[in-house]
Amino acid sequence: MSSPSKYTLSLILCAVFALTLTFLFREYPVKRAVPVIFALLLVLLTHFFGRVAGLLCAFVGGLIFAVFLFEPYGSLAVGSTTDRVTLFCFALVALVVVYLFPQPQRAQKRVFSGTTTLAENEHWIAIGIALLALLVSLLVFFRLRQGLTD
Repeated sequence: MSSPSKYTLSLILCAVFALTLTFLFREYPVKRAVPVIFALLLVLLTHFFGRVAGLLCAFVGGLIFAVFLFEPYGSLAVGSTTDRVTLFCFALVALVVVYLFPQPQRAQKRVFSGTTTLAENEHWIAIGIALLALLVSLLVFFRLRQGLTD
């Protein structure tokens, strides 16, 4: 996949995910957790599309959160100090995720044994943990949402 199409695909994925999370959580007190959930997606995007795509997606996600998640809606100005701190922490976490997440190395095929070591599968373990954390976050959200509507 060429770089422009790779970046375009990653930006579309992150924008759709950020907007979906924003409109799902916007009216609930747990909306400050949305950037944390989005940071889990950054792990996947950085793994599959590279660091530049991860940074672009973090930037786009931050803009979407500033405009649509935190009041006043439709403006880049964020009214609450707590919300500004949340966005600042998201920016720091996004930088850490993008720059410190290990880039996958091409697994070397072992001619004789056909096995791989734990270190060679490290990136898959990180992706599994990120997906598990995302699943737990969504389950907690739906449980809270169910409790709020009862």
